Amino acid sequence: GTQGGRLQANRQRGVEEDEDDSLGPAPEYNAVDPEFIAAVREIIYGGGGGGGALSLGSRSSGVSLDDSRQLSASQSQSQSPPISGGPTGEEEPRVLASAKERAPYASDMGHHGRALPDLVVLPVTTEETAAIVRLCYTRRVPLVTRGAGTGLEGGCIAYSGGVVLDTSLMRTKRMVAGEHLAVVGAGVLKNELNEFLRPHGMLFGPDPSSNPTIGGMASTGGSGMSTLKYGTSKENIRSMVVVTPSGRVIRTRKAVRKSSTGYELNALYLGAEGTLGVITELTVRLFPRPAVRCGAV
Repeated sequence: GTQGGRLQANRQRGVEEDEDDSLGPAPEYNAVDPEFIAAVREIIYGGGGGGGALSLGSRSSGVSLDDSRQLSASQSQSQSPPISGGPTGEEEPRVLASAKERAPYASDMGHHGRALPDLVVLPVTTEETAAIVRLCYTRRVPLVTRGAGTGLEGGCIAYSGGVVLDTSLMRTKRMVAGEHLAVVGAGVLKNELNEFLRPHGMLFGPDPSSNPTIGGMASTGGSGMSTLKYGTSKENIRSMVVVTPSGRVIRTRKAVRKSSTGYELNALYLGAEGTLGVITELTVRLFPRPAVRCGAV
């Protein structure tokens, strides 16, 4: 029946799945076809990063979400360029379609079964991310967000196929003067951030034993041996920029500590593991770097 068909499809993709799986029928998704890949290439290489997504502070045009979804889908279908004509002037490809390029994304550092995604995309901006998410939303293509891939729970593995959105190229870093805050891209690694902060005499407190991305730490609630002193990642994220599943861009709260203006949405996305939205930028709390750090077992 449906489960048998899913098992066969998963085997073709390389998914290791138990035959007595009792999760029920899988959701119906559309395939990543050449037309979809062409639309992704246009977003990444053709400067089409707008993708119809709402930017921060933009106002609704009065079009309903369903109408907007249908309109975006029809525009994508009518404007899709040929697949040929890859990156021009790019240091490294940011749309990975070959099996060899996608292979490293079939697993994380845990023991869970492997699953090869149909496509891997590496955006560098929130606008590109929003356009990709919106395209997946309108075409009903599953999307999984991935940071450094250091997790053990299989959360970044594309068991339903579709697109893996790799945030590792979102690497902006800047200090907020006088506020003990830093604004970082979701793809900045923990050790990389602390090296950036060292000349300023500051550090980012949470310290997982691996070297995950800051976006990944926020998405999974990463902590570590320093939790008693500094708290987990959840207590050290002041504000985030998030792309919702429909491709809209929101800020979860004001970055200033003393504020009663606007919604407080941090708790909605912290620890959600990318299921409720894609984190693209974070404002994080910093601490003075101690004169001496030591550990013992």
